[in-house]
Amino acid sequence: MPQVPNLASKDSPKPILKWAGGKARLLSQLALLMPEDVRPGFAGRLVEPFVGGAAMFLWLRPSGALLADSNDELINLYEVVRRHPDELETALDFYQSLAHDSDVYYAQRADDPQDPVKRAARLIYLNRNCFNGLYRLNRSGKFNVPFGRYRSKPKLYDRENLALVSDALGAAELRVAPFEETLAQVEPGDFVYLDPPYYPISQTSSFTGYTGAGFGHADQVRLRDAILETHRRTSGAARIMLSNSNAPGLIELYEPYPEILHVHSVTAMRAVGAKSSSRGLVEEVAITNYTT
Repeated sequence: MPQVPNLASKDSPKPILKWAGGKARLLSQLALLMPEDVRPGFAGRLVEPFVGGAAMFLWLRPSGALLADSNDELINLYEVVRRHPDELETALDFYQSLAHDSDVYYAQRADDPQDPVKRAARLIYLNRNCFNGLYRLNRSGKFNVPFGRYRSKPKLYDRENLALVSDALGAAELRVAPFEETLAQVEPGDFVYLDPPYYPISQTSSFTGYTGAGFGHADQVRLRDAILETHRRTSGAARIMLSNSNAPGLIELYEPYPEILHVHSVTAMRAVGAKSSSRGLVEEVAITNYTT
């Protein structure tokens, strides 16, 4: 049995957002399923069509990366962290000075700043002060997570880590794009990591509100087809890994292609979720287009 690698490093940048489904706690298991050359300092290019909290990117710190997401607020945040970290710190200091109070929180949630730096700072403030760190939009595209009551005021950022993340993002191309558009840019030799909204385990456990449009079964089918097309177009020379839930409906999508797609079980510790039943140890899957 291979040893789970120790991924801890005080010099490694850490995600600056709490993110439902974030991979920081799962990296040690995913690392066992990655190609041998895909390790911190990866000399190739990482492509992430669902960058989310960017835990994979910040761990690998590749020489090049294409980081994309359909969530424009998220990509704006990373653009600001990369280009204007000092201005972002000033804006975050303002939000940090606000009282940890529900009325204050809902006033900021209702705000709609147009300045990119203030938008980025507001996103971090909402993420740190909302219930369980969730990111959820209603059908109108408005953030609608309620206030989270914490024993002490949440700390919005760590100065040293923000500088590390800003430096790491210097190697990345950032895009607001649907996953098909991002996968169309994949080239042989790339390592592609996909972390989409998860297929629901049951009808009552669905949470796909990262964008106003949601992410349903038809989107999961489109994603499967786009992965197969990327594998075909690159003749398997682009290494692809997908994370998802161990839902029967999800497994049924990938089982018919065993000669291309390989399903691996992993166990994740989930600390962010809408219900206590969704937190703790849960079984998930990693699907690869290469053997491990």
